[in-house]
Amino acid sequence: IRTNYPKSGGEDVLKDSIISYHGEQGTSLSRDNVGITYGGQGGLQIFLSLVRGSKALGFNPCWSCILQNIAPYTETDFSFVDLYEKDGNMVFNENELEQKLKEVDVFYFNNPHNPSGKVFSREEVEKIDFLCRKNDVFLLSDEPYKDIVFDGKKHFSVADTENPDAVTSFTFSKSFAATGLRIGYVVSKNPKIIEAMSRVDYTQTA
Repeated sequence: IRTNYPKSGGEDVLKDSIISYHGEQGTSLSRDNVGITYGGQGGLQIFLSLVRGSKALGFNPCWSCILQNIAPYTETDFSFVDLYEKDGNMVFNENELEQKLKEVDVFYFNNPHNPSGKVFSREEVEKIDFLCRKNDVFLLSDEPYKDIVFDGKKHFSVADTENPDAVTSFTFSKSFAATGLRIGYVVSKNPKIIEAMSRVDYTQTA
C-alpha cells in the first residue's frame, strides 16, 4: 500500500502506462514529456498560472469554465476568433486568426470543440500549430473528448506535432468514464514546461 506523498508531476508507473497508451496510437513520448494533474482542468489552470496575466486567444463560442473560472483565477485576458457555419460545417477565418495571434501570448484550442461539437481536421490542426509557431504563441490544447468522435471523423492531437511550445491537456473522465476520479495529464515535447508545471502542481496539491 502506498501511503507516502505522491511524486510531484506523477508516479512513473502511471506515466509509463500513459506512454504505452499513446504509443499504441502512434505517439512517441518519454516520462519527461508527461505530467499528471488533478483532472483535465488542472492542466489548463496550471499552465495559465505559469503565464499569469497573459493575453490569450480562443475560438468563440468557448467552453464556459475557461471564461468563468480559470481565466479570472489566472488573470488571463481572453479575446476570440469566431467559428461560423459554412456549407454545414463550422469553420474559421485563417487570416483573422493570424492577425489576432500577433497580439497574444497563448492560443487556447479545444478539440473536439465544446460546445459546438466540431472535430478539427488534421489540416486545420496543423495550420493552427503552424500559425502559433510562426507568431511565437504558446499553444494550449484541451482534448478531453478525443475518444468521443462520430460520423467517420478522426481526431488529430496537438500532442502529435513537434511544437516545443505546445501543451496538451487530457483527462481520464471522458475516455474512461471516470468522472469522479479526477485524474488528468498534460503532454509537451518540451521537458522544461512539464518540469515547471510539476513544480506548480506540488505547491498547490501535494
